[in-house]
Amino acid sequence: MTEDDPYKVHDPLLDRPDFAAALGMIVSQSSYMETQLAELFCEITGTDPQRGEILYWSYPTFNQRRRIMETILERTNPSFEQRAAKLIERAKEFINFRNSSVHDLWIPTESGSPIDRMVVNKIRSEEGEVVRVKLKQMKDRISSAIAINSDLARLILEIQRGAS
Repeated sequence: MTEDDPYKVHDPLLDRPDFAAALGMIVSQSSYMETQLAELFCEITGTDPQRGEILYWSYPTFNQRRRIMETILERTNPSFEQRAAKLIERAKEFINFRNSSVHDLWIPTESGSPIDRMVVNKIRSEEGEVVRVKLKQMKDRISSAIAINSDLARLILEIQRGAS
């Protein structure tokens, strides 16, 4: 709340454009990652892109889509199973971070840096735990996402070329 309007919430990211930009990159990289994972899903299931993507997106959460891909990989054991499974696990880690960063509340700190994030997901924290987030952590996650996206694109291309 602000003094001029007790019902107006002041978003601390307004005062930290560096954090807001990093959060935007996390969201953007996450979108690319989900698109790459949808392509990988098509390769894993052997479906054409139109049908495969409809099927991929019909599962409402990433964790459901991830479990389907892991199950198919385990049962069909393609030559690229281990690489795909590792990439899916890396993607899971990043997307979990993305979900926390996007869905939790950002709250101001006294010093202004690092900024805090209030965990509001009651499944993860009944008490509403406060997580201190440093800009470097966010930048490291962005770098990780870029690497995952590159590795996904490389694997998909190799599968399509029959080289994997």
